[in-house]
Amino acid sequence: MKTFVIRYRRTTGEVECTEFDDFADALKLRHKLEYENSDPDIEIVSLTSESLAMVKRTHRRYFLNEILAPKL
Repeated sequence: MKTFVIRYRRTTGEVECTEFDDFADALKLRHKLEYENSDPDIEIVSLTSESLAMVKRTHRRYFLNEILAPKL
């Protein structure tokens, strides 16, 4: 299983996603980002899943910009 730390800006849909093999390392980053964050528009979460593709299916709202972007 992988753990993903997602930093999501609610108003713009901007997303940063970091993948970890080690759950403890992911939690350290999540806690660091939460500690440093003072913007209420930023949501920081950690999710554990088999793959990023699965996270994109189960937590679509974090990836709507990617899903809705026109294909070139």
